[in-house]
Amino acid sequence: MKLEREQLIYLQTIMQELSNGVDPTSGITFEKDTILNNATLKRAFAATNELLKDLIQSEKTLVSGKGYKMQFHLFPSDVERIEVSEAPIPVSKLAFLINNIGNNPEMKRLKATQITFWLTCNGYLRIEDSDAEHPYKIPTEAGSALGISCEIKRNAVGQKYAVNYYSAKAQEYIISNINQITGYSN
Repeated sequence: MKLEREQLIYLQTIMQELSNGVDPTSGITFEKDTILNNATLKRAFAATNELLKDLIQSEKTLVSGKGYKMQFHLFPSDVERIEVSEAPIPVSKLAFLINNIGNNPEMKRLKATQITFWLTCNGYLRIEDSDAEHPYKIPTEAGSALGISCEIKRNAVGQKYAVNYYSAKAQEYIISNINQITGYSN
């Protein structure tokens, strides 16, 4: 069974009403002496409400049997264990190195696209040929200063694409900002 976004919103609304001491079916405030107005239950309803809000905001779904997977994140001790490559590497290789350290079955895996999206949003990469059918990302001036270099190639049908390489300095910068990149907050 997969919970769709609408179902999560419905459940979150119910928990919000219950945490406020209101019957979600009638809108009537519970009497003070009713079990549903118990402080412990109201705190549990409020905590569940917040959990569901987070789930909805991050557009995750619950899948029976698999459960909820946490957002990818690293602790400071994990960050120190990542071996930065002295030779420039593509973002897919960097994501692989990071995933090997942050390997936790309870956590989603880091995607290379999360890294490039964050770098684009923060002005280190820009979209080239945005009107073309297959746009690609290249480093901006700030990205080049960070240590991102680019090689333009062509595929078998002649379409251009870019391979960006990340220097040790750029890798360290990305690793140090990994929790921001994935949107993880304690």
